[in-house]
Amino acid sequence: MSSVFENSAKAAASFLFCGLDAIRDDAIDSLGYFLKPSELFSSIVKRTDSIIEELETILNNIEQSTMGSKSADDFGNLFTP
Repeated sequence: MSSVFENSAKAAASFLFCGLDAIRDDAIDSLGYFLKPSELFSSIVKRTDSIIEELETILNNIEQSTMGSKSADDFGNLFTP
């Protein structure tokens, strides 16, 4: 019986992963970048008191999400001092 649950969990995880890829692609096409829900400011504040390093990582992730898209030039080195 556990194999049924394991297979169901794997199928659900696979579906979610594919769904997130589609959402990512759509966000890049329409917004020009992608931001994970866990990278929203409200999520960061709940996790840590020191957000500077995490914000740096997130801003780099946003810039990286644009690589190869039409908005890559708009975001290239945007967050680099």
